Amino acid sequence: MAEQRGDGRDRILAATLSMLARRTSGGISVSEVSTRASVSRSTVYHHFGDKVGLLQAVGLHVADIFKDALLAAVRAQPDPQVRLEVVIDALAAVGHRHPEALQLLAREPAFGMDLLRTVFAEFVTLVDRLLVPAVRDSDTDRFAGISSAELAELVVRIVMSAYLIPASIPEVGDVRSAVSAELFLVSRSRGPVVPAIG
Repeated sequence: MAEQRGDGRDRILAATLSMLARRTSGGISVSEVSTRASVSRSTVYHHFGDKVGLLQAVGLHVADIFKDALLAAVRAQPDPQVRLEVVIDALAAVGHRHPEALQLLAREPAFGMDLLRTVFAEFVTLVDRLLVPAVRDSDTDRFAGISSAELAELVVRIVMSAYLIPASIPEVGDVRSAVSAELFLVSRSRGPVVPAIG
């Protein structure tokens, strides 16, 4: 099969993610993926080794979608005073822009849990790095005296929960409310009451 122009690896990942959004991993084959991506089977094997390697790469591709959205949102709105809201909004909005990623989590819950376990620490570290200026530059009451690392873990856990146990695609307001509620509970145990987030 003649290779089409463009990056075959990216086309393979996109084709696989699209297919996984409609059926389980057991219901797809490397042959089907290669046909859908307009590449040869040998190209799929060259990039990913086997079907397991392909599925792992799709998981990391989904994680990259979230990371890219998060970093782009912070670059677009770098003000530390609204950084927490920007981070929450960016993470919650991925589901609206990439419903196939959510469908993958719904169809393959074990795959989703393994992925989240794999990327959790990396995401907490990234969100922590992004929240440091917000926590450092805020008045002490806003974040109930918790560190940026604690806040990052709280945000990532809430967002992951919203995606794993959704009633629908998580809405930004729902995720913000959950973070505000948790900050309120933390503040009750540590100090002054925290105002709601945006």
